[in-house]
Amino acid sequence: CPALYNFGNKFKLKNAWTTIFWSLVTPINICFILGIIWSIIGIKMPKFLSQFVTDLEKAVVAGGLFASGVFLWSHPFFGCSPIEIPLTTLVHIVILPLIGFLFCWILKAGNVVTQIIIFCLAAPSALSSFAAAIYNNCTKSTITYTFFWTYLICLPVFLLWTVLFNQTKIFYVN
Repeated sequence: CPALYNFGNKFKLKNAWTTIFWSLVTPINICFILGIIWSIIGIKMPKFLSQFVTDLEKAVVAGGLFASGVFLWSHPFFGCSPIEIPLTTLVHIVILPLIGFLFCWILKAGNVVTQIIIFCLAAPSALSSFAAAIYNNCTKSTITYTFFWTYLICLPVFLLWTVLFNQTKIFYVN
């Protein structure tokens, strides 16, 4: 949006405080806060808005998959350290979800909440990290290769986590 871009350029990042401010004041954070306020107020969502949000959800998933596919298409399979990539991928899909489970166990979160947290933490790396790596001239770095490989193996990883949830009772927090 050119108007928003021009508005943002008025506030050049001059020091650490403005950097921190603009890293917190993002469309995602603002919408998150507005959503919390909406849920606190208790106003029922209008039918047309509910339908629009449902259609938007479908479009976002499709657009995200398409963008991820384009980035994967242009990225090579191999080229980074054969030690770093499996290690960072393993940390991303196993270690981080287990740390999330530990916190759920400590805080006695419910089973569904625990499973959602584990799935979120096992999800592929963020597209924003890939874009930030490209912006900072790190196109063939551990960041981009971890993004690439976590997206390639995300479906089998989700299936394995699902089998682990359904066949064992170790993730049931009481």
